[in-house]
Amino acid sequence: MREKSLINFCAVSIVIGIGLLFVLLPFVELSEKTVTLEGRVEEVFSTKGITIAQIKPDSTLPVVFYTETDILEGEHVVVNGILKEFNGRVELIVK
Repeated sequence: MREKSLINFCAVSIVIGIGLLFVLLPFVELSEKTVTLEGRVEEVFSTKGITIAQIKPDSTLPVVFYTETDILEGEHVVVNGILKEFNGRVELIVK
């Protein structure tokens, strides 16, 4: 009898827990962690309002600037930003 009560209690707890997750999930904000990247600028591509740079040796991920910047190839830089996924690739969005 105790085993059946325990199984029922567990099943009810699981159902209530999953229900609470669905109800509360829209109100939860995930914090974005700032990442620092340091290295030499290998490539720079600029267009209207956007600059994308490849910074090595720390990483080969694209570094995206949405503000006007005068970053040049060969410069040593330290940038802070947030990692985001775009078209299946991870990019560092500079803030």
